Amino acid sequence: MLFILGSSYFVGMFWYILCDINIYYNNIRSKENPEYFHEEDNFIDYFNMNDYTSNWQKAIINQYFAFTSLSTVGFGDFHPTNSFERMLCAIIIMFGNGIFGLIIGMFNDMIVEIKSFNSEIEDADNLNSFFSLLTKLNKNYPMNQQLKYDIESFF
Repeated sequence: MLFILGSSYFVGMFWYILCDINIYYNNIRSKENPEYFHEEDNFIDYFNMNDYTSNWQKAIINQYFAFTSLSTVGFGDFHPTNSFERMLCAIIIMFGNGIFGLIIGMFNDMIVEIKSFNSEIEDADNLNSFFSLLTKLNKNYPMNQQLKYDIESFF
């Protein structure tokens, strides 16, 4: 759980920094070349992120956006607004699918481990049932202990 929260925090802050760098780069390009076209909308301006005085509010919004994107839920209340952000969001979603696959793989490994642990117990129970059946079929005459030991060591 901490891995998921940490990943979403890191991705959210990475998202904000890259969007801020993109705004800065586009402003410089448009000052150097007035004919330079760039999309006006961006995540920071579109959702009025600069109006928040607290960095905690910005961090929470970005982490929320990253978490919903990484989990591939994407509620749509916060979304990319230009091509650069859409491309970056696609990469984030692919990263989220990888994390989801990793978690599912770890969960599958745990299930396989539990089943293998239980199979050893089930094998011992089946062998004891087999010995009980042999004893019962042999008119409750006890089985030779050396033969029983040899059969147990074989399995």
